[in-house]
Amino acid sequence: MDSTELIIDTPIKIGVHKSCSERIMNHLLPHFPMDLSPTEGIAFDPKSVSNLPPYADVIEAIIKHSSVQIPGGTRRTHIIHVGNVGTRISELSTVLDMFRCIHETRSWGVKIDVTQIDIAFSIPSSANTNLVQWSCECGGNGITRDILMKQVKREVWSLHDVYTDENNSVPENIQRGTVRLKQVNRTTPSGSPLVPVIGFGSSFPLPPNDIETLSSIYVIEQGSSDNHDEEPSHSLAVDGTSLFSIKAYSNVAHHTTRDKANIPLQKPQSDALISHQFGHLQRILHKLAEKGANVLQFVNQHGVSGRLEISVRPTDTNPNDKLRTSGNLIDFMVHVYLGVFMSFNGKYKLCLHNDLNIESVSFRLHQIILHVQEYIQFRAQRQFKDVFKSPSTHAWLKAMFYLITTLLGLTHHGKNKYLLDWLKGRTSDPDHSIFDPFHLKRLFDNESLCHAVVLVDENIDSATESLENHWLEQQ
Repeated sequence: MDSTELIIDTPIKIGVHKSCSERIMNHLLPHFPMDLSPTEGIAFDPKSVSNLPPYADVIEAIIKHSSVQIPGGTRRTHIIHVGNVGTRISELSTVLDMFRCIHETRSWGVKIDVTQIDIAFSIPSSANTNLVQWSCECGGNGITRDILMKQVKREVWSLHDVYTDENNSVPENIQRGTVRLKQVNRTTPSGSPLVPVIGFGSSFPLPPNDIETLSSIYVIEQGSSDNHDEEPSHSLAVDGTSLFSIKAYSNVAHHTTRDKANIPLQKPQSDALISHQFGHLQRILHKLAEKGANVLQFVNQHGVSGRLEISVRPTDTNPNDKLRTSGNLIDFMVHVYLGVFMSFNGKYKLCLHNDLNIESVSFRLHQIILHVQEYIQFRAQRQFKDVFKSPSTHAWLKAMFYLITTLLGLTHHGKNKYLLDWLKGRTSDPDHSIFDPFHLKRLFDNESLCHAVVLVDENIDSATESLENHWLEQQ
């Protein structure tokens, strides 16, 4: 969908081919002056609009001017991309109604491709004041070959805690937090033909709560013919490439991911920390401290639950993909069911943990925030790297911000990279020394950061004294 440009984003997202944007704008221009957006993927500049056009007028303009030329021919067709048709439901009736509307619209001759369906399950925690983490066991090297998901990469982001092994390292395979299983090769089909029980486009629903019926589908059809012309008209072939990803996480993310501006969660932002002025670092730290207090209040008041999200995305390499062009809700739910089944019974096994108390995490979070705060209490206009010139100090700052965001419940795109750079002395210092003014490194000699029983409060006074001496030298 690289050629799609967004026209509106509420109440749903609607996009068209980028060649149509100017025609739609000219249709609306006489009554609603606006400019094309300089941002890739967005049609109009929202800052240039003083009077937004009514929803009905926008839809009329989209319908009239969304036609594009078919490559290699003279025929034109209308292409409209609709997204974010999301809803929180306790039963499937609402989604079933949507698919009935899709089926009816298709019967009028309108071609509708369902490109993505995400189904999420909420798993209540048995301990309301404990945090939720996920882990993933694997018997291989991170790539599994299964009946449905042929090539899947496992990724784990630490959340609320960091776990160490006997080598004082933080390998990804023992971490707990957010887990994602994602297809790494979607160019070739990876599934096998299954017993023809339910047909694409079929209007026959499964019996209520009939798990045995759904389970019986997960059987490889022995001796199936390679000749697709011989397949029954109502056959179901599940392709593993359509099962895009499985993500297990904590619903705390819905709370912590709001307002992430300026929080260092990606490599460029983390690398830029040492170039920030102290005033900027103080504002970031204050924002993180406020988020920590809000998370504590949220967990104590509402508790935490686990989330398991299955994303089904039929591939666009085959324009006649049956799931994409004529699949109904049952067809998609079969993929969801098989994804959930394999998450707990396949080579990869997800496990939910809720034994981490919010109080211990809050204590460690507050402690590290105080440590960082001691080192950024300088004149607001000065940069960190101008006062602290040692690369080992720079590695320490990046690691501390990584720990703060992780304890808070935010996932860093770089995973444990910055923490390992600090712990292993991976800096340009000739002696590869480790800057550790508060002796936090020894906490990683234990099972995990928050399960550590060694406290470091007695070291704060000596570290503060050395900091004051350093500050006097800089004046």
